Amino acid sequence: MGERDYELSENLLIAYHDSALGNAKSLLEESYILLSNGKYARAYFLAVAAMEETGKAYHAFATRGRNLDNSAVQKKMKGIFENHPQKIFGAFLGLFHFLPLLEKAKYAETMFDRAFNLIDGREASMYVDARIDNSIIDPLLLIRHIDAQEVYALATNCHKHMVVFVRETQPVKTGAIEDKFLLIPLTKMMDKAKDDFSAFLLDSMRSDLEHFDFAVVAVRYHDAYYTKNKKYVSPDE
Repeated sequence: MGERDYELSENLLIAYHDSALGNAKSLLEESYILLSNGKYARAYFLAVAAMEETGKAYHAFATRGRNLDNSAVQKKMKGIFENHPQKIFGAFLGLFHFLPLLEKAKYAETMFDRAFNLIDGREASMYVDARIDNSIIDPLLLIRHIDAQEVYALATNCHKHMVVFVRETQPVKTGAIEDKFLLIPLTKMMDKAKDDFSAFLLDSMRSDLEHFDFAVVAVRYHDAYYTKNKKYVSPDE
């Protein structure tokens, strides 16, 4: 999809995150109906869609703190609103914000795995496909009751915390490092170097949890490892 000609403004972003949260709520209600009637694959898909709308609300909220006069920021954020992985990751951040400090590192260890599983499960819960071993991926056979139930519960929890996050906090004013963060190929980096990047994030979080900043750490990994095609070696190894 090409870039659409609209302009991000404070008023538009407020309407955007409020509508996204409202739509996520509706998707969760529909997911629950399907789950209650044994339609597990579709319930799973709608729960993931609710996660994406929740994440979209987070990104719209956070964008209110960015320099909206910067055309590169405008273009990048419009792209994020249509990027499935970044919306799914964003959905976790309201819940993450409210965790006690000592629980954040532990939660982050599972958060990355859960997010990547949702990214993979999104397509698998809706569409028939073929594996490289010539077997068929059938959503109706693949997605179990427990799978749909867990994703529905997760999406509900993330949505509940995001509603409070948007209502009770203020967008953080960003600077040069956050603008640079927008320009790095985050989705490609997460896909190509998922395990390496996750290890770097977790070690950074453990070393200084109180001041951990995802954007700063992602830019640091991008510049020191990803662009140089170097593997990160954990101090524990």
